Amino acid sequence: MMVLLYNCFLILIVGVFVYKYVLKYYKTCETNQARHFILLASLIHFIGTAFFYITMKEPLGEIDAYKYYIGAKQATVWIDLFGINKSIISFLIYPFVQIGIQLSVLFFVFSCISLIGLISYFKLINFQEFKLLNKFMLVFFLMPSIHFWGGFVG
Repeated sequence: MMVLLYNCFLILIVGVFVYKYVLKYYKTCETNQARHFILLASLIHFIGTAFFYITMKEPLGEIDAYKYYIGAKQATVWIDLFGINKSIISFLIYPFVQIGIQLSVLFFVFSCISLIGLISYFKLINFQEFKLLNKFMLVFFLMPSIHFWGGFVG
């Protein structure tokens, strides 16, 4: 019962934080096109995360995200996971895994972190001054790679 409560609490806290972050940037957008772009980018981002999680198939042992999750779950001491290699992800998620946070919730958390990075990137490049064609090109070519490399546990 407590595990379910921890999972729901983490989803709620992270979800509310990201909602407020995106909403704050959404309100600063000067045009409807920019607002629609932010909504579209957020929607594509979460659909991509859901699609990747749902389509993870056997053998799970070959998927990095699953390896990191299992590594954190099987570790007996947190500090053993610390290093400058792939185990750093297991090190980061260890406390969450040990209290029972599920892989699906971690996907959501990492996707939210990635979305904050994506919104920050949009702020940095000042995309509101782009023409419509450039915004389309940004979504078509840039979004898949930014989302793919930054949106998942692995």
